[in-house]
Amino acid sequence: MRAKPEYRARPDPQVAVLDALAERPEDGMTVFELRSRGDVDIDHLEDALAALKEDTLIEVETTG
Repeated sequence: MRAKPEYRARPDPQVAVLDALAERPEDGMTVFELRSRGDVDIDHLEDALAALKEDTLIEVETTG
């Protein structure tokens, strides 16, 4: 499954994250899973996650 067309006009790292998360809507993914699945380096991944969270397209949880 891929992100909806209305979300595809975003920068590539954000679309990669959305595509990866769309495949696992119930389980979510760790940062490491997103990085390997989305083929995004850590700096771009952090920026993408921050932008998506700010736009309320994703929820971020921290667990120990």
